[in-house]
Amino acid sequence: MSSTLAIGQAFLLTMGCGNAALGLYALLAGRLPRLPVVGRDRLDPRRYGAGQILMSTFAFSIVLSQVLMDRAPDFSMVLIMAGLGFFLGGIWLTVPTEGSQRSF
Repeated sequence: MSSTLAIGQAFLLTMGCGNAALGLYALLAGRLPRLPVVGRDRLDPRRYGAGQILMSTFAFSIVLSQVLMDRAPDFSMVLIMAGLGFFLGGIWLTVPTEGSQRSF
């Protein structure tokens, strides 16, 4: 494994752990961490926490798919597709809501 790939995987795992920590804090404490977020007053802590956990799952699935690319390429592609689903779900959950009566 090249050192550049190892550094990239370590960075992605670190970011995934950070997202998981933020998500668990928001879910367990019931409030958002003090971060410079623009719409902080409109974010629901439960949705934000679940979204951060989904985004951390995305990071972990991408690293795992890179590790398994040589051994099981089909399973690796399934992990990448699942990771993209986790990523999109995490983005959807972290978007600020306009209140309890949000309609599309």
